[in-house]
Amino acid sequence: GAVTGYQTPPILFNESGRQSRVEATVTLEASLREREKDEVLWNQAGLVFREQFDVPDTGSFFDQESVALDDIARGAAEALVTSMLEGF
Repeated sequence: GAVTGYQTPPILFNESGRQSRVEATVTLEASLREREKDEVLWNQAGLVFREQFDVPDTGSFFDQESVALDDIARGAAEALVTSMLEGF
C-alpha cells in the first residue's frame, strides 16, 4: 500500500485567528498480490480516513497530530481488513 495524500487543514479558529481545531486527512491506495504470479488479488485506491483534533493554546500541535494519526492508522487497518475480506 501507499499513502497518496496527507492534509491537515484547519476547520475552526479561535478569537485571535489561530487554528484551534484541525482535521487530519490521509488518502491511501492498497493492494493484495499473489507474489509468485505477480497477480493482483484485491486493489482499492482513494481510501480516505479523517480524524479531527484540537490544537492546544500551549503545547505542541504535533503531539495532538500524532495521536490523530495513530487513530487513523488503527481505523485504516480495520477498514482494509474488512474491505479485503468482503472482496473475496
